[in-house]
Amino acid sequence: MSDEKIKRILFQTVGTGGPNNPVWEALAFCVHDRRPQMLVQWCSRETIGTTVPRFEDSLGEAGWLVEVRRSVCVDANDVDELVCRYLKEVDELRKGFPDAEMEVDFTSGTKPMSAAAVAVAVARRLPRLHYATGPKDETGRALRTDRLVSVDTGQMVADRLLGELGRLFDQGQFGAVWTQAQPLARQLADPLLQARAESLAVLAQAYDAWDRFAWKEAFSLLREYPKKETRSGCFSRAGWDREKLHAQVTHLKYCKSSSPPRHQRLVDLLANAERRLRQGRCDDAVARLYRLVEYVAQLRFRSVFKIGKVDNPTGKVPLDVLASHAPQLASQRRIQTRAEENKVDLGLRDTIEALREAGDSLGAYLTPRYKGSDPARQEKKGPLGRLLDKRNNSWLAHGIEPVRREMAEEFFKEVFAVVDRLLQEEGVHLVDAIRPAQFLACPWAAGG
Repeated sequence: MSDEKIKRILFQTVGTGGPNNPVWEALAFCVHDRRPQMLVQWCSRETIGTTVPRFEDSLGEAGWLVEVRRSVCVDANDVDELVCRYLKEVDELRKGFPDAEMEVDFTSGTKPMSAAAVAVAVARRLPRLHYATGPKDETGRALRTDRLVSVDTGQMVADRLLGELGRLFDQGQFGAVWTQAQPLARQLADPLLQARAESLAVLAQAYDAWDRFAWKEAFSLLREYPKKETRSGCFSRAGWDREKLHAQVTHLKYCKSSSPPRHQRLVDLLANAERRLRQGRCDDAVARLYRLVEYVAQLRFRSVFKIGKVDNPTGKVPLDVLASHAPQLASQRRIQTRAEENKVDLGLRDTIEALREAGDSLGAYLTPRYKGSDPARQEKKGPLGRLLDKRNNSWLAHGIEPVRREMAEEFFKEVFAVVDRLLQEEGVHLVDAIRPAQFLACPWAAGG
């Protein structure tokens, strides 16, 4: 059967009823009201032969109904067996009809059957539960059915689900969080839960872009938060730090600019590496840290050698420009360059050497950390040089060795010191500068 024909699947527990309690009419009433394309009735050994025929008579014409399935349980009072059976059937149908909307009618059946149906609906997050009702006799049983009571299961599971999503958010699973929080926000009526879902969806989508260095996209998403806050108060109600959110919007504004104050992108890359390290993704962290060292050297090279606005200031450097501040290095590279070429690409080692020869303070700081205290002894490199060698042997560089956590943590400390040294010379405190680049933690996740 084509799953395109099955838009809605209704599960019903089927009880016995009696002359004064025609449950078959209640079941038919629900089917007519919900108009499913597939009906699944959970029966007992007794009701399959007694209630079902009466139900079919009460149902009458139902042209929209494509298929009816019925299953019979072994023990209508064994709630554990019923839950396992119902879960299996729901999962099989969800696999076969992934786009179908599933609902549960627990009007009739034994109490264990109804309890199992409700438990399965909540466990599998089926969106709606139904209960047919009407005027009752002195025992509380319905004499006839005249209305359907529907319950949104989203409210039942939302608090727990939002706690789980908050913890996933803190682990950096922003795409997964966004895909669940966005539709959830539209389903909830409780003001606090709705605020949590709405604010979480906004931040997860923005942070997902930000974590991929898509600064323009992240800025366009995050700068909308004040409008949402004014309209619904969702961020303050959910407990987010709005002052820090405002600082993040400002930070992203500088990061996305084509000519940003250079420390914003530096600290953003450092914060990104810190997140990868916290997640245990050590190879990813080291790849970012290497790029950060290279970026620091490139920025200082651009400043010292007065390179114009180009994407890579250490690529295709004219030899006469290099010779203006680093004549020895320029002479060495000229020997290595073909006569008709007058430009050279500088790797990290040559960039640091050019800065040192130019008398730059950062070059003087980096040289012993890269080459060691005795540059003539290449085998005795400094701490930064040894870490870069290990990086070169990793899978994301040129080798086949996975990066160990101890090495990644040591590399982070070394690069942190390099960035701190650079920013100190510019009168910027790294601890303060990096704060807007560090993602907020979900305020309710710990106790969610």
